Formats: sequence, structure tokens, C-alpha cells
Amino acid sequence: MAQNESTDKAGAECIKPDVLDPTGMHVQAEACRGSLLHEVVDSFARKTVTLNTERDSGSGSGSGFFVHDGRYVLTAAHVVNNTKTIEVTSNDGQTRQAKLVKLNDIDDLALLEVQGIKADPSRAVDIGQSSELTKGSAIVGIGTPGSEVKEFLSPGYAEAKVPMYEVIRDAGGIKEPQPDSPPSLSSGLYKAGTSSDAKVRADVDNYLLSPRIVTSATAVPGQSGGLVVGSDLKFAGMIQSNFRRVKDGSTGSAYVPDDVVRDFVAAPSKFDILYNRKSKFELAPTAVVAELATDVGAPVAGALIPKLGRAVPAAYGLFKAGSIVENYRGYSNPDNDEALKADYGRKVAEDAGYGIGGLALSVGLAASGRLRAIGLLAGGLTFGASTFSSSYHNVKPSQEVLTSIKRKDGDSRLPFLWDNHK
Repeated sequence: MAQNESTDKAGAECIKPDVLDPTGMHVQAEACRGSLLHEVVDSFARKTVTLNTERDSGSGSGSGFFVHDGRYVLTAAHVVNNTKTIEVTSNDGQTRQAKLVKLNDIDDLALLEVQGIKADPSRAVDIGQSSELTKGSAIVGIGTPGSEVKEFLSPGYAEAKVPMYEVIRDAGGIKEPQPDSPPSLSSGLYKAGTSSDAKVRADVDNYLLSPRIVTSATAVPGQSGGLVVGSDLKFAGMIQSNFRRVKDGSTGSAYVPDDVVRDFVAAPSKFDILYNRKSKFELAPTAVVAELATDVGAPVAGALIPKLGRAVPAAYGLFKAGSIVENYRGYSNPDNDEALKADYGRKVAEDAGYGIGGLALSVGLAASGRLRAIGLLAGGLTFGASTFSSSYHNVKPSQEVLTSIKRKDGDSRLPFLWDNHK
């Protein structure tokens, strides 16, 4: 198991959290009760999430943490910029859809509303409780890169509060992108800084002047949007970026300060963000058609292929039923609201129908006389009901997809660095 027993054995005296040392190396450091790392895991692991996103250009991932009443997640704007869909995976492994509800493109902040989750303030980070930091104060960043590791801890020390341009300068400055070079922060800033639109150039100036706390801690891709806390276990800010200083090769990270985060959460949104519901078929028609063809093809193959073909419906039905435990876990999760529980309950019934129906069809194909008729009839009805239910829900609009984002002041330009992502 890549992650330790921090979440599996609550209250364990000693744990081995996954930690990034000052050189960026991944180690498992022993942390016993009373140590900062142990207390951070105990207090905040449940409050962190992994984000998985889909854009037209591909998929991405990032980190975040619950705020408000536990139905909202704070993350970095660059994690969710221009994403069509967003999934939030909480520390217990439950995955839910989320919608972008607020964006600050200059300070790199975004607020998401998680769909299907009940309110629970105990899972939310209290961003009103500020950590008292001075130069040299210990901090810990918590990010969830989306791998088998549930969370990486990035311990370090606060160094200075600086404008963003100092972070970029120390990392090598803004450079003209080379042909066919992948998108990066530097290339996005260069493109915006040389724009003919004075408002876009003003965005660059404002972004470069936005404040960051520089630390000695290191972060890995996917930790952007993660939580930062101080040694007093109070909120310090949000992980924004990792960087390497060209002067001496040392690494560090920059995070958005706690007061900037609070101002963002309290302020009205400067964007109107529109989502529409779309079906799985609209989003992935090839996959849906292939699934339906396989659902229909399994019983047909069992009837047409001599002897060995009789096992096909059972094997396929058991394969389809393989997700029944996961779906039941979602159905019984007390954090899910009634609508999401009902959806998981429907999936559990489908899983059972595929498994039982496939077995009954195989028994019917292998038997003779009355048992054959009973097996084929019962199996056909049960397997067919699951196929119909699954197909119906695949064409039923059920997933929120971003369709537009517009400034409330009527300006037609997109959010700053909206199209700039890796």
C-alpha cells in the first residue's frame, strides 16, 4: 500500500506519511502522535480531495480541500481552467461530479460545488483561523496528486511574502516560447504580455503583482490547489506552484496567502458560469455503443457458439457485476445525498441483474427440458432488464458539462490564462 495507515487506522500512535523532502525526493517519514506531520494528517487528511478534469485537449489532475459547509471545494484556477467536466475524489475514495461556481483568474483561485454530497461542516477547513507566520515558521502543504498515494505532505519553512513576479524571476523569468513547445506559465504570460489588447496586458501586470508566500517546501505535479497549514494547525493558504531557482538550483513552492483566499471566498463572482447536463452517450458515444453491443452480444454468443459458448453469458455477467461492491459502498455512504444514493442503488441492482442473469442464461443453455426453459427465461429477463436500465441511463442527461463563462461586466474576453494549461 503506497499510503500509510493514517486514514486506515485512525488514532494510530505512529504513522508513515508520504513526504517530499527539501530536494523533492519522496520518502515515508515516521511520525508519531504529537509530531506536526502526525497532527496534520489526523486533522486534515479527511478534508483534502483529488481533482480529475477533462478538457478538449485531454485530462488533468490537481488537489483541493473542502470549505464552507463541506459541499464546496477550493482549488487553483489553473487546475480547472477550461475544463468541461470535473470529478472530486474524497479521502475515503468516493468520486463525485463538481461544478465551477467562482473563479479569480488573477490570484489563481477557484471554488467548486460538489454534486451529491451532504453538508457537513466538520469536513471543511476553517479558513477564518489564520496561522501566525513569520520568516522561518514551519508550514506543511497537503496535496493529492491522484496516484495510489492519498496525500503527499510537503513540510518546509516560510521564507517571504513576495509578488508573483519575484517567483517567476527566480525561476528564470518569462521567455518567448519555442515552436511546438508545450503550454507553460511562462509561454502563457509571454503571449498575454505581447497581446494587442491593453486589458489582457493589464491582467499580466495584476497577476505578476499578486502576492505569494515563498517556502522551502517542494511540491509535485498534482499538488496545485492543495492546503497549506502552519505549525499551529491553522489555515495558511493554498499551494499554487513549485519552482526551481536558476541561481542555485534549489527548489521551493509558492502558495496563495490565507487573506487572499478569504477575500476571494467572500467576494461576489466576476464571471457567469454556465453548465448543461449531457448524457454519457453525448460525451463518449463510441464507448456507449460498444458497451451496448457487448451486452447484447454475450447472450447471442452463448446461443450460437457450441459448448464453450454456453459459459460466455455467465463470464460476462460476473465481469459486469465486478463493480457491485464499489457501487454498494457508494449507496451506503452516509455522506451522499438521497439522489446520489438512489443512483448507486440503481447500479447495484444492474450489477446483480447482470451477474444473476448471466449465470441463469449459461445454466439454461447447458440444460435441457424445463430447466432450460426456466434458465433462459429468467436469465433473459434479468440480464435484459439490466441492459435496458444501463442503456437508458447512458442516454439520459446526467453529467454537468461547462458550456460558457462570461464576465459579468460584459467584456468578451475569457479569464486570464484560461487556455493556458499543460
